[in-house]
Amino acid sequence: MEPGQTIKVGGALVATGTGSEQRIVLASILLDSYPPQPAGATLTVEGLDLDSIVGLNSTVAQPELAVVTWSDFWVVLDGEISEGILRVKEVPQVIETAAADIRVRFSPVSEPMASGDTVWWVFDVKNDGSSPLELTFSSGQKADVVLSQAGVQKYRWSDGKAFDQAIQTVTVEPGGVLPVVLNDTLQVAAGEYEVTATISATKGGETGGEPLPPLTGRITIFGSGQGSGSTTTSAAQSDVLSIEEALLAKSGSTIRVRGSLVASGSGPEAQMVLASALAESYPPQAGGATLELVGLDLEDLVGLSSTADRPEVAPVTWSDYWMVLGGVIRDGVLEVRQTPRVASAEGSGVTVRFSPVSEPIASGDTAWWAFDLRNDGDKPLKISFSSSQQADVVLAQNGVEKYRWSAGKGFTENVVEVTIEPGKRWSTVLNDTLGVPSGDYELAAIITVGVIDGSPTQLPQVTTTIHVD
Repeated sequence: MEPGQTIKVGGALVATGTGSEQRIVLASILLDSYPPQPAGATLTVEGLDLDSIVGLNSTVAQPELAVVTWSDFWVVLDGEISEGILRVKEVPQVIETAAADIRVRFSPVSEPMASGDTVWWVFDVKNDGSSPLELTFSSGQKADVVLSQAGVQKYRWSDGKAFDQAIQTVTVEPGGVLPVVLNDTLQVAAGEYEVTATISATKGGETGGEPLPPLTGRITIFGSGQGSGSTTTSAAQSDVLSIEEALLAKSGSTIRVRGSLVASGSGPEAQMVLASALAESYPPQAGGATLELVGLDLEDLVGLSSTADRPEVAPVTWSDYWMVLGGVIRDGVLEVRQTPRVASAEGSGVTVRFSPVSEPIASGDTAWWAFDLRNDGDKPLKISFSSSQQADVVLAQNGVEKYRWSAGKGFTENVVEVTIEPGKRWSTVLNDTLGVPSGDYELAAIITVGVIDGSPTQLPQVTTTIHVD
């Protein structure tokens, strides 16, 4: 994994100490102690405001114990990884309401969530008043979560569950917080849902008191295997639709679809589609079944070809490979929410980008590896290749090479020279049948330039990780 890479990572949160001495980690295991301690693999976390996380437990009100704050659930954090430290940029979404000195919050802490995943629904109730707050629960059920589409209920956490009927009263001291955590295996279709989250309590010492206000929002459920169960992309190939299947998908569904990209025109008049085939012309035209795209920034994609520098030709940008895009399908149009991930490395006056554009990738599939090289300088850049090989990809496990794209291939030995104008990109694409066992791999991507502007030079290699199903 390269320094500065943006990732999502899940684990149990543990914060020890206070103030400048506080240390926060995500842990793969919590020890069965009180307070719990992190165990297994741990990742140091910086830049996290603990108040932004819903439902934490703490010993802060128990002066006889060491100060520890922790989550009884797995939380997904988004940030940049550098030198083994996650610098947090994004925390799980929080839905909040307040009434009469009471703050109620809800967070789907394990987003992104997929059908079939274990999900965590987390609440907390804070007493913002100056007097103790009594909350009364009429049974062992502390909370509930309902998912609906167009007002029709599709999921209720409490369905099929039994609860003891004993009345319970909980006192929350001024400034105190009561956390409530639910979990479940989420069995709903992929798509967008309205979510209603409620604490099953009334204010006061009697069951006839005023109920706490519900919380409402929206949530996206992805197809099986697309949630937060892994920090790498590892969905099954069967979850990716063809263009024809996508056109038949229910409006409002969250899907992933594979095809060749074609963008014709420029500016606000540009039309972008995924196509099941490219017509053999120059520039290529979309053929076969096509799916219109909106919300896609072409700059997010690696390795595209274009006629932009040829004013005598109609403006067309296209992919010489099949890519996978994710989003919401509405009336035959894909609102793009997810593009292939990109890893990059910077050198002297250049930026190298790499993208495994056909993820999710399974053993035995055709894999596409896309590269581009941008000239960040103010003068033309001349690069030279010593053969027809222009790039390579290596997969390894624990430092042991398991796959090399160029292995067993022959290349002509003629020198190839390319000039890249300032601010422009040169691109290349490799493909292969990926014959490695399923598992997690370290990946190194190399553009095999040997000479830049007449001097022997190597470009920086791009490193990342990849999961093969």
